[in-house]
Amino acid sequence: MKKFSHLLLRVLPVCGILAAMAIPVSAQNEIPNRKPNNPNVTQPSQSVEILSETKFPPPTTDYNLPISVNVPVYNRIDTPIRWYALENAENAVYWNAVNPERIWVKLEQGYDFDDERIAEFLQNHGLTEKVGEPVGPQSGLVRIFYIEGADASLVVQMARAAQYVSGIEFLEPSAIYKTHFTPNDPYYSQQWGPYVSNFGFAWDSSIGGNSYNVVAIIDDACDWYHEDLNDVVWYGWDYAQNDGDIYPDDPYEHKHGTHTTGTVAAKTNNGIGVAGMVSDTVYFAKVGNPDGTLSDEAIYEALYDIADIGRITAVNMSLGADAPSASIEQACNYAWNQGKILLVASGNNGTGVIGFPAAYPSAVAIGAIGTDGTNLYLTDYSQYGPQQELCAPGGDVSTGYGIVSCIPMNQYEAMEGTSMAAPHVTGLAGLMKHMNMDLSNSDIRNILAVTAFDFGNPGWDQVFGYGMINAQAAIQAAINGVVGTADINGHEAMRIYPNPATDRILIDRKVDVSSGMYEIFDLSGRLVQSTSFAAGKQTTVHLQGVAPGVYVLHMRSEFGNAAVRFVKL
Repeated sequence: MKKFSHLLLRVLPVCGILAAMAIPVSAQNEIPNRKPNNPNVTQPSQSVEILSETKFPPPTTDYNLPISVNVPVYNRIDTPIRWYALENAENAVYWNAVNPERIWVKLEQGYDFDDERIAEFLQNHGLTEKVGEPVGPQSGLVRIFYIEGADASLVVQMARAAQYVSGIEFLEPSAIYKTHFTPNDPYYSQQWGPYVSNFGFAWDSSIGGNSYNVVAIIDDACDWYHEDLNDVVWYGWDYAQNDGDIYPDDPYEHKHGTHTTGTVAAKTNNGIGVAGMVSDTVYFAKVGNPDGTLSDEAIYEALYDIADIGRITAVNMSLGADAPSASIEQACNYAWNQGKILLVASGNNGTGVIGFPAAYPSAVAIGAIGTDGTNLYLTDYSQYGPQQELCAPGGDVSTGYGIVSCIPMNQYEAMEGTSMAAPHVTGLAGLMKHMNMDLSNSDIRNILAVTAFDFGNPGWDQVFGYGMINAQAAIQAAINGVVGTADINGHEAMRIYPNPATDRILIDRKVDVSSGMYEIFDLSGRLVQSTSFAAGKQTTVHLQGVAPGVYVLHMRSEFGNAAVRFVKL
């Protein structure tokens, strides 16, 4: 049984790209395709009523919930090339989640589609109708072919043969991607998501507004002329149709991306609509087709383009597929290794299997929290499993607590889904970056995990991951720089999370040592506490007996000594 309850927390209400091509590194701080000034779109003149007045549940008196510990530390992520079609040859779930008529072929570096053996393979297997050739760093190495009537057995046969052709890195069918939602500042009183995850306290520090810091959203489409988005969504590209217009092809039906964008970044404190989690500039990557489907080729290109824009760190992906894809997995790896943090919806089918790309190591899988007005719980629709990393408010329309946000033509609507949960985390990640531009994607990922409210079983579990995001604690840690890093002879030796700390700190050692000692000194040089450690990368040091104040953590080891300051609350 996965629907665990948790009492609500004690908190107070708060009184383009010029062509579809990768941006060169030399220009990565520039973002082309600024929004046109004179949109030719129709906007209804009045909004609709969303919900009756929201009754927030009574707060509890217990705010001392534990933070998560034993959080893995992520640096560079590289995963092996997977032949998913062969691994899932007999898996009906996989084949129901792909389109076998669209076939991706990826070559290894140094090879060309005109190479004799590769060209012969393509011809012999009917791979002659090219329908796509994604651009970006992999330009010339990837093609998408169409074979009418192709089925699982044919694709498996081709993949097996392709393994023996020098230069072919993988062959696979297109995964079918979909959005994860269920449809159902005047509306801020109805936004329970920021309330339970402590954004009110985080906004006491800042609501955003750093035009240099850009948050990216990959979704179906966005009404960037919406009254509550007009001042934040300044850049975008339609990767599905290769033009600069991200406006929905059908604004009455294609409203998912506008909704997720509103949760991430709707203008806060402007007297209009809803409050976004961070009011920073948005780059929107439109990947929706006119028929409402999502383009896997567009998602692929968007990931590579966004990866090379230096001003972007946080990327929202409220979309997913039930089948893995080596092409999208490698694109996600590239984005992570270029400094992006991918916040991805876990999926909405209610099973214990995380969707893709959320399940990839380079993505942060986010489940959905719901409420009945008294309890918080993982919703019945939210997927969960071994890759679940965090949870955030995603809504439960059956109890009257959906997630209210923007939809096209100056309207607002309550929805539910892991698609609604991921933007809360993306907005928080963007706000953390706004508060401290020196934070890396790894820093942000670890702060989010180590400061999360620990629901379910102690520590990480498959239902809630590390827990529900805690914006107040995450922003405090971001402002104080995670204590930065401690070096030994110019080499990074350790990092600690969080800072400020409450009852414990997580120490991540960057050097291999067999044993050593952690010592905590006050600023007068008095030894307050010491803890020995053995081989391994991570240690949790408990601080219950340490009085509030500023301290120095000192590490002694055979590799050398290092020291770093931290704050105990």
